[in-house]
Amino acid sequence: MKTQLNWQEAKAYVCSLVGKNVHVKHNKGRNKYSNFCGVVSKVYPNVFILECTDYTVPTLTCAYSDVVCGNVQLSLKEA
Repeated sequence: MKTQLNWQEAKAYVCSLVGKNVHVKHNKGRNKYSNFCGVVSKVYPNVFILECTDYTVPTLTCAYSDVVCGNVQLSLKEA
């Protein structure tokens, strides 16, 4: 069974990934996904910023609610 995060847990998880390389799966809707690698560069009270290293868009701004809902999935990229 999948465990569900609340808003505070999602924010703490993203804060632990600041400055680290992550693999991002972004749900764009209608069964369209974009996968890329990047770095969590900045965290703010309601949003966080991803700097993409291998994607045409240089930055992506996401809300913590996107992590809670599953629209953005972050996983630590192994070296």
